[in-house]
Amino acid sequence: MSKHTPEEGTGRTQTQTWDVWAYVVSADDAGYKISARNRRDTVTLEAPIARYHAGTPQQYDGAYPTDEQIRDALDLADGTPIVTNGDEMTIFADAQADAYPFGELNRVGGTPILRGDAP
Repeated sequence: MSKHTPEEGTGRTQTQTWDVWAYVVSADDAGYKISARNRRDTVTLEAPIARYHAGTPQQYDGAYPTDEQIRDALDLADGTPIVTNGDEMTIFADAQADAYPFGELNRVGGTPILRGDAP
């Protein structure tokens, strides 16, 4: 999910709550168009915490849902190739093959990542 590759996993998770939105999509010569979005569910996930820029002044820990968790939330088949975009508050998921927009997750809650918990 992140544009940065984590240097190491921390073995910890962060509880996150997300609203799940499905799209009504049409297609034309210009590509896909989202004509409506519908809130499907609210899910609570245990997102793995990873360390970025380890050993530098820019080091930080971030928690992002895995592709598997995103597929499950959007009710996609196991192993469906997806591409994600967004940030720590909104995740957009599209089909890897043709950029068909599957839906989005909007973060509505969760626990903080505490510096004192870092290994």
